[in-house]
Amino acid sequence: MKRKIPLVSGEFYHIISRSIEKFKIFNNAQAFARFQSAIEFFNFSQKNILFAHFICRSFKTKKQIRDTYFTEDNQLAEIIAYCLMPTHIHLLLKQLQDNGISQMMGNALNSYSKYFNTKLGRTGPLWQGRFKNIHIDKDSYLLECARYIERNPLRVKYKMVEDLSDYRWSSYNFYANGKS
Repeated sequence: MKRKIPLVSGEFYHIISRSIEKFKIFNNAQAFARFQSAIEFFNFSQKNILFAHFICRSFKTKKQIRDTYFTEDNQLAEIIAYCLMPTHIHLLLKQLQDNGISQMMGNALNSYSKYFNTKLGRTGPLWQGRFKNIHIDKDSYLLECARYIERNPLRVKYKMVEDLSDYRWSSYNFYANGKS
């Protein structure tokens, strides 16, 4: 199904993707880390390395790859905030190139689906169709959206942690504690 309103470069969007039937798609630290790596890797349009080779590298080697191939010129979107939950993801992105968010999300979601299905010996879709996007047109809404995304693990519905500093799968620790 084609999008009625295309995502516009230079604009901010709250991106949401949910698993089918609230299926737990991130079952352990390895699964969370795999998706984090997919978002990082597929946020760049030109790479001379396959994702399967990238994720197997040491931290030092990954940094060298990032410095060499992941440049501002080929970055698709700026990641402002994110939170990975067991059944869904939230991203706050600024599109930098035409079709950048769609390209990044399509590749990352597809890659993770293949990984997940292969690992569990299953077939079929993992996500509830295409990702959803909400255009953010005001600075006040941008701040509120980032806050909402990063506080997701505290919500009564999920209550993943008591202290956001204990949740590794969001951008909270980057902003609050200076962690990479």
